[in-house]
Amino acid sequence: MTNASVPPGRAVPPKGGEASRATRRWLVVSAVLTLIGLALMVWSVLVPTPLPVMLAMTVGQAIGSAAFAIYLLVVVRSLRRELRGEEPPP
Repeated sequence: MTNASVPPGRAVPPKGGEASRATRRWLVVSAVLTLIGLALMVWSVLVPTPLPVMLAMTVGQAIGSAAFAIYLLVVVRSLRRELRGEEPPP
């Protein structure tokens, strides 16, 4: 889609697969942190002793929150770039 075919006031949607290396790297970091946090939560459910529960409630929560914050940052940056009509960096 070119700028000529887009109505005024509408951003040009990015073409599929056009994310920068840094964006992809941050998304991978977010996904890995999410899986680690999820593993801690599952461990605390399967082995409900004090240590796994405490780790899931403290470390797992912190890891999951960090993963969500990273993901949210990537989404906000992508939306801002799209609204400005910029092309994503290579």
